[in-house]
Amino acid sequence: MNRQCDLPRLSELAACSVDFASKLEDMSNPAKRQFFKNIETKLGQLPEATWADLKQKVQPYLKPARTRPWQQLYDRLNEAKGYNHLVKLRCTDIHFVPETTEKTPDLKGMLGNTTVLCEVKTVNVSDEEAIARAALQNGGHRLIESPPPHLGDDFLSGKFTNTLNNANIQMNKYIPNCSSPGVVRKIIFVILNCDDELHEYAGDYKTQLDEFVQNHNPVPGCDVEFFSRPPFFCATTSEP
Repeated sequence: MNRQCDLPRLSELAACSVDFASKLEDMSNPAKRQFFKNIETKLGQLPEATWADLKQKVQPYLKPARTRPWQQLYDRLNEAKGYNHLVKLRCTDIHFVPETTEKTPDLKGMLGNTTVLCEVKTVNVSDEEAIARAALQNGGHRLIESPPPHLGDDFLSGKFTNTLNNANIQMNKYIPNCSSPGVVRKIIFVILNCDDELHEYAGDYKTQLDEFVQNHNPVPGCDVEFFSRPPFFCATTSEP
C-alpha cells in the first residue's frame, strides 16, 4: 500500500514524528491497515483549514507514552468524529476551540442563532482489560474473563458519569468567555471503547447507556450523543 496515497493525512503526521512513522511502516496486516484507513476516512472529511488546526493540536501526542502508548493520540484524532457529527447536524462555522490554560470544549459551531459547543470524550477500556489484551499479544493467556452483556452500576455511576461531568465542566467554564453566546446548546459526543473486544454487546450497551442518560439525567442541560460501532465490529470493518 502506498501510504502517501491511501493515508495522506496520517502521512503528514508521520512526517512530524519518527515514532509515529514507524507505526505506519508495515501495513501487511489487514486489520492494522483497516484500522488506520478508518481513521484516515474521518480525517479526510475535515476541511483543509480545520485539519491544520487538529494537526497542530495532536503534535504533543506523536510519541508513545509509557502506558497505553498511542491512546492519547487516537483520543485526540477522535475529535474529527465530533466535527463530522456537527456537520451532520447542519451546524455552520464549525471550528476547533483554541486551547488555553483553562479547560475548553473541543468544538464550537452555530445552528441558526444557537451557539453549539461540543466536547468529544473517548471512554477507553479498563486497566484490567488493557493488561489482558497485552498478555494475549505477547503470547500469554487472558488473565480475566470476558466482560458480561450488562454494564455495571460501578461503570455507569462511576467512570461514565465522571466523564460526562468533566465534559460539562469544560463547556460551562468556557461559556462566559464565548463570544456572542446567546442561546447555547452543549453536546457531549461519547466514543465508547468497551472491554467487550468483539463488540458482541454493542447494541445492548448502547441501549443501557441511552436509558441511563434518560432516566438519571447525569448532566442536566447537555445532549449526550454516541458514536456507535455495530455488534461484532472489528478492525477489518469500515466504521459507520
